[in-house]
Amino acid sequence: MNELIIDYGQQKKFLGFFSERYMPLDQMPRELWPLSVLEKLEAISLPKAKRGMVQAIADCIEIGAGLGPEELEELDRQLVAHNIATFSEMWGSQKKIIQKVLAKDTIEDRTTFYLLTNFVNLNTVSKQEIVRANHLLHEYERKNFPN
Repeated sequence: MNELIIDYGQQKKFLGFFSERYMPLDQMPRELWPLSVLEKLEAISLPKAKRGMVQAIADCIEIGAGLGPEELEELDRQLVAHNIATFSEMWGSQKKIIQKVLAKDTIEDRTTFYLLTNFVNLNTVSKQEIVRANHLLHEYERKNFPN
């Protein structure tokens, strides 16, 4: 499993900040809030929590992709003001994971599968990378999600 390059503590701060502002927390029980779920995973297994963090950050990026450029700039400014890694840095970190997956020519686990799926769906990689990623996704699905 590929981990985000950004420190776990920064990832956790980012997740809390982002989820408070862009997720409908008022519409869900506190135990289902991203940080609550993450803390439960941490109590069970830090490696599981780290895998969950990659998926949670991918969800944030998926939500953030729908924001306009001015809104993303303002989000980054607010994150910097709170001494938290920016949305742009989180996105860049996940793009590096994608590049490593494409270079290795294999998807190692379900978290990476979903991360790659997000990036293909958001058109955040080149057309050549999308073709390669789709091939890897198809192979992973064939091996791991048989009919």
